[in-house]
Amino acid sequence: MKPKTAASRARVIDPLPSCQGCHLTMSAAELTRINSLAIDELVRCEECRRILIRIT
Repeated sequence: MKPKTAASRARVIDPLPSCQGCHLTMSAAELTRINSLAIDELVRCEECRRILIRIT
């Protein structure tokens, strides 16, 4: 298994929910979809494919 690096993951920041890796702003529909997923489900940015870390 490859070690995880900071370049392979990014946080989602409010008030403008966006990937902090590629800065893609997420739509309200995408944010609702992400928030409805199980807490242990892996979420990736649609643009850069980084793993998104949900901050609650």
